[in-house]
Amino acid sequence: MSDSPLSPSPLSNVSTPGQFDAVLGGAIAPASGVVLGGLEGLIWRIKTLPADQQPLALPALLTYGEPGLAELVQWLQHDRPSLQKAAYQLLRDRPEAIAQAAIETCCPWPWLEQQAVFTHASGITALSIHPHHPWMASGCRDGTVTLWDLQTEESRWVIDTEDFIHTLTILPGEQLLCGLGRGRSPIHWHLHHGQRVDGAGHVPHGSSTASGQQPDAMDQLAGQGWLDEAIAWQTVDSPPPQLPTVQPQQPKASLKQIASVTLSDRRYLISASKNMIRIWDLRVGREVMILKGHTSLVTAVAVRSDRPWLVSGSEDRTVRLWGLP
Repeated sequence: MSDSPLSPSPLSNVSTPGQFDAVLGGAIAPASGVVLGGLEGLIWRIKTLPADQQPLALPALLTYGEPGLAELVQWLQHDRPSLQKAAYQLLRDRPEAIAQAAIETCCPWPWLEQQAVFTHASGITALSIHPHHPWMASGCRDGTVTLWDLQTEESRWVIDTEDFIHTLTILPGEQLLCGLGRGRSPIHWHLHHGQRVDGAGHVPHGSSTASGQQPDAMDQLAGQGWLDEAIAWQTVDSPPPQLPTVQPQQPKASLKQIASVTLSDRRYLISASKNMIRIWDLRVGREVMILKGHTSLVTAVAVRSDRPWLVSGSEDRTVRLWGLP
Protein backbone atom coordinates (compact mmCIF):
# COMPACT_ATOMS: atom_id res chain seq x y z
CA MET A 1 0.00 0.00 0.00
CA SER A 2 1.19 3.53 -0.78
CA ASP A 3 1.32 6.31 1.80
CA SER A 4 -0.21 8.64 -0.77
CA PRO A 5 -3.88 9.53 -0.20
CA LEU A 6 -4.41 9.20 -3.95
CA SER A 7 -4.34 6.14 -6.21
CA PRO A 8 -2.41 7.03 -9.38
CA SER A 9 -3.59 6.20 -12.87
CA PRO A 10 -1.71 3.79 -15.16
CA LEU A 11 1.24 5.08 -17.14
CA SER A 12 -0.19 4.17 -20.52
CA ASN A 13 -2.12 7.38 -21.12
CA VAL A 14 -1.76 10.39 -18.87
CA SER A 15 -4.83 12.08 -20.39
CA THR A 16 -7.48 9.39 -19.91
CA PRO A 17 -9.15 8.17 -16.72
CA GLY A 18 -7.73 5.12 -15.01
CA GLN A 19 -9.32 2.46 -12.85
CA PHE A 20 -9.50 4.70 -9.80
CA ASP A 21 -10.12 8.03 -11.56
CA ALA A 22 -13.37 9.92 -11.27
CA VAL A 23 -15.31 11.46 -14.16
CA LEU A 24 -17.34 14.59 -13.51
CA GLY A 25 -20.35 14.73 -15.83
CA GLY A 26 -21.03 11.03 -16.32
CA ALA A 27 -19.25 7.81 -17.23
CA ILE A 28 -18.91 9.13 -20.77
CA ALA A 29 -18.01 12.76 -20.33
CA PRO A 30 -20.22 15.09 -22.39
CA ALA A 31 -18.88 18.23 -24.00
CA SER A 32 -19.81 20.20 -20.90
CA GLY A 33 -18.29 17.64 -18.50
CA VAL A 34 -14.83 17.61 -16.91
CA VAL A 35 -12.74 14.47 -16.96
CA LEU A 36 -10.95 14.08 -13.63
CA GLY A 37 -8.63 11.36 -14.85
CA GLY A 38 -5.01 11.08 -15.87
CA LEU A 39 -2.44 13.65 -14.86
CA GLU A 40 -4.84 16.59 -15.01
CA GLY A 41 -7.28 14.80 -12.75
CA LEU A 42 -4.52 13.96 -10.29
CA ILE A 43 -3.39 17.60 -10.15
CA TRP A 44 -6.99 18.71 -9.52
CA ARG A 45 -7.41 16.20 -6.72
CA ILE A 46 -4.12 17.20 -5.05
CA LYS A 47 -5.26 20.81 -5.02
CA THR A 48 -8.59 19.89 -3.41
CA LEU A 49 -7.03 17.79 -0.62
CA PRO A 50 -6.64 19.21 2.90
CA ALA A 51 -3.39 21.14 3.24
CA ASP A 52 -1.75 18.54 5.50
CA GLN A 53 -2.40 15.74 2.96
CA GLN A 54 -1.16 17.52 -0.15
CA PRO A 55 2.58 16.81 0.46
CA LEU A 56 1.75 13.10 0.90
CA ALA A 57 0.05 13.03 -2.50
CA LEU A 58 2.94 14.47 -4.54
CA PRO A 59 4.71 11.09 -5.09
CA ALA A 60 1.77 10.04 -7.29
CA LEU A 61 2.96 12.58 -9.89
CA LEU A 62 6.05 10.45 -10.56
CA THR A 63 3.89 7.65 -11.95
CA TYR A 64 3.21 9.79 -15.02
CA GLY A 65 6.76 9.83 -16.35
CA GLU A 66 8.26 13.04 -17.73
CA PRO A 67 4.97 15.04 -17.67
CA GLY A 68 4.53 14.17 -14.00
CA LEU A 69 8.15 15.04 -13.27
CA ALA A 70 7.71 18.42 -14.95
CA GLU A 71 4.60 19.03 -12.85
CA LEU A 72 6.50 18.12 -9.67
CA VAL A 73 9.12 20.74 -10.57
CA GLN A 74 6.32 23.32 -10.61
CA TRP A 75 5.34 22.36 -7.06
CA LEU A 76 8.92 23.14 -6.05
CA GLN A 77 7.99 26.79 -6.68
CA HIS A 78 4.84 26.68 -4.54
CA ASP A 79 4.35 29.43 -1.99
CA ARG A 80 3.80 26.93 0.83
CA PRO A 81 7.06 25.64 2.39
CA SER A 82 5.65 22.18 3.21
CA LEU A 83 4.92 21.54 -0.48
CA GLN A 84 8.27 22.96 -1.59
CA LYS A 85 10.07 20.69 0.85
CA ALA A 86 8.10 17.59 -0.22
CA ALA A 87 8.83 18.29 -3.89
CA TYR A 88 12.53 18.85 -3.14
CA GLN A 89 12.83 15.55 -1.28
CA LEU A 90 11.31 13.72 -4.25
CA LEU A 91 13.50 15.46 -6.84
CA ARG A 92 16.93 15.64 -5.14
CA ASP A 93 18.01 12.08 -6.05
CA ARG A 94 16.37 11.93 -9.49
CA PRO A 95 18.88 11.54 -12.36
CA GLU A 96 16.79 13.38 -14.98
CA ALA A 97 18.21 16.68 -16.24
CA ILE A 98 15.00 18.59 -15.47
CA ALA A 99 15.12 17.42 -11.87
CA GLN A 100 18.82 18.24 -11.41
CA ALA A 101 18.38 21.69 -12.95
CA ALA A 102 15.51 22.43 -10.58
CA ILE A 103 17.51 21.29 -7.55
CA GLU A 104 20.50 23.46 -8.51
CA THR A 105 18.37 26.60 -8.55
CA CYS A 106 16.48 25.69 -5.38
CA CYS A 107 17.29 26.98 -1.90
CA PRO A 108 16.74 24.13 0.62
CA TRP A 109 18.24 25.83 3.67
CA PRO A 110 14.91 27.20 5.01
CA TRP A 111 13.71 23.60 5.55
CA LEU A 112 16.60 22.40 7.71
CA GLU A 113 15.74 20.48 10.85
CA GLN A 114 17.88 19.32 13.75
CA GLN A 115 18.80 15.69 13.06
CA ALA A 116 21.16 14.73 15.91
CA VAL A 117 23.05 16.07 18.93
CA PHE A 118 26.60 14.94 19.78
CA THR A 119 27.58 15.59 23.40
CA HIS A 120 31.19 16.41 24.33
CA ALA A 121 33.14 16.85 27.56
CA SER A 122 33.88 20.53 26.95
CA GLY A 123 33.19 23.41 24.59
CA ILE A 124 33.71 22.99 20.84
CA THR A 125 36.63 24.80 19.19
CA ALA A 126 36.66 23.40 15.61
CA LEU A 127 34.56 21.33 13.18
CA SER A 128 34.98 19.75 9.77
CA ILE A 129 32.59 17.58 7.74
CA HIS A 130 33.65 15.09 5.07
CA PRO A 131 32.58 16.21 1.56
CA HIS A 132 31.61 12.67 0.47
CA HIS A 133 31.39 10.43 3.54
CA PRO A 134 28.99 10.79 6.51
CA TRP A 135 31.84 11.71 8.85
CA MET A 136 32.44 14.74 11.02
CA ALA A 137 35.50 15.76 13.03
CA SER A 138 35.17 17.85 16.19
CA GLY A 139 37.77 19.50 18.39
CA CYS A 140 37.15 20.30 22.06
CA ARG A 141 38.55 22.85 24.47
CA ASP A 142 40.02 19.96 26.51
CA GLY A 143 42.30 19.05 23.58
CA THR A 144 40.43 15.98 22.33
CA VAL A 145 39.60 15.40 18.67
CA THR A 146 36.82 12.98 17.68
CA LEU A 147 35.79 11.53 14.34
CA TRP A 148 32.04 10.85 14.31
CA ASP A 149 29.84 8.74 12.04
CA LEU A 150 26.82 10.94 11.35
CA GLN A 151 24.62 7.99 10.38
CA THR A 152 25.23 5.79 13.41
CA GLU A 153 25.81 8.82 15.67
CA GLU A 154 28.80 7.05 17.21
CA SER A 155 32.49 7.97 17.37
CA ARG A 156 34.96 6.13 15.13
CA TRP A 157 37.94 7.23 17.19
CA VAL A 158 38.99 9.75 19.86
CA ILE A 159 42.47 11.20 20.43
CA ASP A 160 43.89 13.51 23.10
CA THR A 161 46.13 16.11 21.45
CA GLU A 162 47.00 17.93 24.69
CA ASP A 163 46.65 21.11 22.67
CA PHE A 164 44.06 23.77 21.86
CA ILE A 165 42.82 22.93 18.33
CA HIS A 166 41.82 26.06 16.43
CA THR A 167 40.99 24.53 13.04
CA LEU A 168 40.11 21.12 11.60
CA THR A 169 39.98 20.31 7.88
CA ILE A 170 39.30 16.93 6.27
CA LEU A 171 41.48 16.20 3.23
CA PRO A 172 39.66 13.31 1.50
CA GLY A 173 42.17 12.86 -1.30
CA GLU A 174 44.94 12.14 1.19
CA GLN A 175 42.57 10.41 3.68
CA LEU A 176 43.80 12.82 6.34
CA LEU A 177 42.41 15.07 9.03
CA CYS A 178 44.46 18.24 9.43
CA GLY A 179 44.42 20.44 12.52
CA LEU A 180 46.09 23.59 13.75
CA GLY A 181 47.12 23.94 17.38
CA ARG A 182 48.54 26.79 19.46
CA GLY A 183 51.78 26.91 17.53
CA ARG A 184 49.93 27.16 14.17
CA SER A 185 51.85 24.10 12.97
CA PRO A 186 49.68 21.60 11.07
CA ILE A 187 48.99 18.22 12.65
CA HIS A 188 47.76 15.29 10.55
CA TRP A 189 45.85 12.16 11.53
CA HIS A 190 44.75 9.29 9.31
CA LEU A 191 40.98 9.28 8.85
CA HIS A 192 40.86 5.49 9.05
CA HIS A 193 42.24 4.97 12.54
CA GLY A 194 43.24 8.37 13.93
CA GLN A 195 46.95 7.58 13.97
CA ARG A 196 49.29 10.58 13.82
CA VAL A 197 50.99 10.93 10.42
CA ASP A 198 53.04 13.54 8.63
CA GLY A 199 51.73 15.61 5.73
CA ALA A 200 52.65 12.86 3.26
CA GLY A 201 50.70 10.24 5.19
CA HIS A 202 53.71 8.55 6.83
CA VAL A 203 53.53 7.43 10.46
CA PRO A 204 56.14 9.20 12.63
CA HIS A 205 58.24 7.07 14.95
CA GLY A 206 56.57 6.45 18.30
CA SER A 207 53.04 7.38 17.21
CA SER A 208 50.13 5.54 18.74
CA THR A 209 46.69 4.70 17.43
CA ALA A 210 43.68 6.58 18.75
CA SER A 211 41.37 4.99 21.27
CA GLY A 212 37.90 3.92 20.21
CA GLN A 213 36.67 1.50 17.60
CA GLN A 214 39.05 -0.85 15.81
CA PRO A 215 40.03 0.02 12.23
CA ASP A 216 37.87 -1.53 9.55
CA ALA A 217 37.76 -1.52 5.76
CA MET A 218 37.52 1.97 4.26
CA ASP A 219 35.97 2.94 0.96
CA GLN A 220 38.24 4.49 -1.64
CA LEU A 221 37.74 8.21 -1.26
CA ALA A 222 37.76 10.64 -4.15
CA GLY A 223 37.60 14.37 -4.69
CA GLN A 224 39.31 17.26 -3.01
CA GLY A 225 38.51 18.83 0.33
CA TRP A 226 38.63 22.52 1.01
CA LEU A 227 40.99 24.39 3.31
CA ASP A 228 39.76 27.36 5.28
CA GLU A 229 41.62 30.62 5.21
CA ALA A 230 43.67 29.81 8.29
CA ILE A 231 45.51 26.96 6.52
CA ALA A 232 45.00 27.78 2.85
CA TRP A 233 48.77 27.76 2.37
CA GLN A 234 49.21 24.15 3.53
CA THR A 235 49.87 21.56 0.81
CA VAL A 236 51.77 18.29 0.76
CA ASP A 237 54.25 19.50 -1.86
CA SER A 238 55.11 22.94 -0.54
CA PRO A 239 56.26 24.01 2.92
CA PRO A 240 54.22 26.60 4.81
CA PRO A 241 55.49 30.15 5.10
CA GLN A 242 57.11 31.20 8.35
CA LEU A 243 54.30 32.41 10.55
CA PRO A 244 54.90 34.04 13.92
CA THR A 245 54.28 31.76 16.85
CA VAL A 246 51.45 33.28 18.84
CA GLN A 247 50.04 32.06 22.12
CA PRO A 248 46.38 32.98 21.59
CA GLN A 249 44.02 33.61 24.43
CA GLN A 250 41.07 31.27 24.67
CA PRO A 251 37.91 33.12 23.63
CA LYS A 252 35.36 33.86 26.28
CA ALA A 253 31.89 32.44 25.79
CA SER A 254 30.37 35.81 25.08
CA LEU A 255 27.02 35.98 23.33
CA LYS A 256 27.92 39.29 21.68
CA GLN A 257 30.19 38.14 18.89
CA ILE A 258 30.26 36.26 15.58
CA ALA A 259 32.58 33.36 16.28
CA SER A 260 32.60 31.49 12.95
CA VAL A 261 31.58 31.87 9.32
CA THR A 262 31.73 29.61 6.26
CA LEU A 263 30.47 29.51 2.67
CA SER A 264 28.44 26.91 0.79
CA ASP A 265 28.65 26.80 -3.00
CA ARG A 266 29.84 30.43 -2.93
CA ARG A 267 26.18 31.34 -2.64
CA TYR A 268 25.27 30.88 1.00
CA LEU A 269 27.03 32.50 3.94
CA ILE A 270 26.59 30.68 7.25
CA SER A 271 27.47 32.71 10.33
CA ALA A 272 27.54 31.63 13.97
CA SER A 273 26.04 34.59 15.78
CA LYS A 274 25.47 34.42 19.54
CA ASN A 275 23.70 31.13 20.29
CA MET A 276 22.22 30.64 16.81
CA ILE A 277 23.19 30.06 13.19
CA ARG A 278 22.14 32.46 10.45
CA ILE A 279 22.10 31.49 6.76
CA TRP A 280 22.29 34.21 4.11
CA ASP A 281 21.66 33.96 0.36
CA LEU A 282 24.37 36.12 -1.20
CA ARG A 283 22.64 36.22 -4.60
CA VAL A 284 19.58 38.01 -3.29
CA GLY A 285 21.23 39.58 -0.24
CA ARG A 286 18.83 38.34 2.41
CA GLU A 287 18.68 36.01 5.37
CA VAL A 288 16.87 32.75 4.56
CA MET A 289 17.04 30.81 7.84
CA ILE A 290 17.87 31.06 11.54
CA LEU A 291 18.71 27.80 13.34
CA LYS A 292 18.10 27.76 17.08
CA GLY A 293 18.86 25.11 19.67
CA HIS A 294 22.24 25.91 21.20
CA THR A 295 22.23 27.43 24.67
CA SER A 296 25.62 29.18 24.48
CA LEU A 297 27.94 30.80 21.95
CA VAL A 298 28.19 28.91 18.64
CA THR A 299 31.94 28.67 18.01
CA ALA A 300 32.20 26.56 14.84
CA VAL A 301 30.15 25.70 11.75
CA ALA A 302 30.82 23.44 8.75
CA VAL A 303 28.72 22.42 5.73
CA ARG A 304 28.55 19.76 3.04
CA SER A 305 27.95 21.39 -0.31
CA ASP A 306 26.53 18.36 -2.12
CA ARG A 307 23.56 18.15 0.24
CA PRO A 308 21.94 20.44 2.82
CA TRP A 309 23.96 19.20 5.80
CA LEU A 310 25.30 21.60 8.39
CA VAL A 311 27.04 20.96 11.72
CA SER A 312 27.42 23.55 14.47
CA GLY A 313 29.49 23.42 17.65
CA SER A 314 29.01 25.49 20.77
CA GLU A 315 30.34 26.31 24.21
CA ASP A 316 27.31 24.37 25.48
CA ARG A 317 29.43 21.22 24.79
CA THR A 318 27.30 19.94 21.92
CA VAL A 319 27.58 19.57 18.16
CA ARG A 320 24.27 19.65 16.33
CA LEU A 321 23.60 18.15 12.91
CA TRP A 322 21.07 20.00 10.77
CA GLY A 323 19.62 18.59 7.56
CA LEU A 324 16.61 17.16 5.76
CA PRO A 325 15.20 13.69 6.52
